[in-house]
Amino acid sequence: MDFSFNPDTLGWLFAGFTLLSAAVSYNSGWIRSRFGVEQWFRAAPLVLGPRFIRKSNYERLNLC
Repeated sequence: MDFSFNPDTLGWLFAGFTLLSAAVSYNSGWIRSRFGVEQWFRAAPLVLGPRFIRKSNYERLNLC
């Protein structure tokens, strides 16, 4: 299989996702009062999604 990342870093990646989810959970009341649940679920994938896509994925998918 061709991995675009080093499998040894999966622990750090999992830790990062866990930390991010903990931060979002901690601030869920602020997010709800500021944006509302519906707006959050509309905007979050558009804002956070590109941060997880590497430049190599953009090149492979011809999105650049």
